[in-house]
Amino acid sequence: MSRRSRIPLVVLTAIAALLVIFGIGDIQQGPKADPAITTAISGKLPDEVEAAEPTGYRLYDFAIRMGGLNLVVIGLLLAVIALIPYRAGRRWAWNAMWLLPGWALAVPALYAAFGPAPGTPLPPPTISGPIVAGVASLSLLADRRRFALGRDEAPSLDLETA
Repeated sequence: MSRRSRIPLVVLTAIAALLVIFGIGDIQQGPKADPAITTAISGKLPDEVEAAEPTGYRLYDFAIRMGGLNLVVIGLLLAVIALIPYRAGRRWAWNAMWLLPGWALAVPALYAAFGPAPGTPLPPPTISGPIVAGVASLSLLADRRRFALGRDEAPSLDLETA
């Protein structure tokens, strides 16, 4: 693997690791991990939402923690794909890694479609999502030559010569 291919691999693996770290934070802290999201959606801080509607807040807290678990799983899956088949030059892994920029754009699109509470700014994922999508896309494009069409994905198994 050339140095030119190592940089995209490191970048993609680092993004996967960041997803795991953010997911762990969400699991540990719930809505208080990123209060700007709660404020953007509800117009209130997490403590204000909790005080106003404890049962609803409990459901919201659970959803955030489950979302954190999903981030951990997504990050771990992306890291495994990046470090094993992507690193080995498997074309399917390069194709699969395109899910990362797609997902990173889908998250802010959902926030934008839902809309922020009146008078509040967009939540942080509407800014970080496109950045992650751009960095991941540029990394994948920079490494595209290694995954060009026509390249064998795996050694063929010729059973007649075995």
